[in-house]
Amino acid sequence: SYLGLSRMADATRELKRALELYRSQFGGHDLRTAECLHMLGWSDSWVGDHEQADLALRTAAAEFEQSLGPRDDRTLSAKLSLAMFLMQMGIEGGYVEGEQLVREVLAIRRERLGDASRDAIMVKAMLSYARHAAGDGEGARQLGQDALAQLLALPNHTGSDEFFCRLVLGNGELSCGNQTEAEEQFRAIVKSSDRVAGTGSLPWAAAHYRLGFCLLRQQRWTESEDNLREALVAFRRTAGLSHTYTAYCVVQLARAYFGQGRPEQARTQLRNIIHDCVREIGPDHPRTLWAMTNSAFVLLEHGHLEEAESLARDALNRYRRTLNVPNRHMLDAI
Repeated sequence: SYLGLSRMADATRELKRALELYRSQFGGHDLRTAECLHMLGWSDSWVGDHEQADLALRTAAAEFEQSLGPRDDRTLSAKLSLAMFLMQMGIEGGYVEGEQLVREVLAIRRERLGDASRDAIMVKAMLSYARHAAGDGEGARQLGQDALAQLLALPNHTGSDEFFCRLVLGNGELSCGNQTEAEEQFRAIVKSSDRVAGTGSLPWAAAHYRLGFCLLRQQRWTESEDNLREALVAFRRTAGLSHTYTAYCVVQLARAYFGQGRPEQARTQLRNIIHDCVREIGPDHPRTLWAMTNSAFVLLEHGHLEEAESLARDALNRYRRTLNVPNRHMLDAI
């Protein structure tokens, strides 16, 4: 119930209590324990506990595969959850592993159910998401178009399925530079998000964020700001002040403020997200360093060179202290 209401912290608390009870009464390898782990991994990811989320989702997928086999629906669903977590949360190397998992599941579902089945269509939409994350805009667009057309051709489909297919198609269109077509898809999901998930929910926030980002790309600063502010309020409430999606939203909102000639409001937003990350998760946490680096990018874009250099140097020094092997985020700081 809490997951459905986007109350992720409450969901995580209750799922942890449930997991303790399942393990004590039924053992670590019981399917009920695996189901609980699967749900806990998803809620952990939204409250920003990425290490625990990764462990829970991998363990759940392994338990299902061992108990039920690699082609069982619960095994496939757990693998898709792991794939989306790896891709959505920007986990190092996650895009490659996530796409491999999606392709594995898609092949099985096509073989078992056919390419035009609902389950295969939705995995195709996930593959569109993966191609977008990998920088293949045209591949993402074509897969998104196919998935949406096939979904709408079904006798019945849910609003949440249509929401996701339109979201990934909008992403693909935007990657290809098709601003008008992308805006059409994002406006459609904003319109449906109240009905599908409720005002202020995570899907509602994601819809407003994508529309705001699309409008930002068109330099429609005021319209972009309106949608990004709505998204930011919802992300802060549902996911937390230091979550990855909250940070994404702040960075784009700062760009909208700079575009309107409001540099102090932009710089305040960037300082606030860094402060929130330091306070909640610590100065050396990967999300804090990501926020510092991307804030430096925005400041650099708009001529605040000294402040940008100071942030980038601070982030780089912290990366050097905490990483044994450089990753792409450290290279961004360099």
